[in-house]
Amino acid sequence: MIKTVNTEIMGFREGAAAGGSMLGAEPSTARKASVVEILIGPNSRSLHRMIGRLHWQRWFGVYPVALHRKGAALNMRIATARLAVGDTLLLEGAPCDIERLVH
Repeated sequence: MIKTVNTEIMGFREGAAAGGSMLGAEPSTARKASVVEILIGPNSRSLHRMIGRLHWQRWFGVYPVALHRKGAALNMRIATARLAVGDTLLLEGAPCDIERLVH
């Protein structure tokens, strides 16, 4: 919670509307995101590795959302699951980032 007077908030809003920045704030950029499903094959470099230790968020900007094994969702934290042949992984990220991860 931030305590301030109304004039400071109005000044911030007016500065943002005019395209200016206040207090060293920078505008954020929006990225288009996609959700894709990938199948883990027998020759995958990620096979038998824990999803959290792959660091896909850091290296590619791709986030694992869900993991299915043998047709059912796994009831465990995705980060601690080890990938197996036939696993289906739901990923979220920008199309170009997903493409970099897959290749």
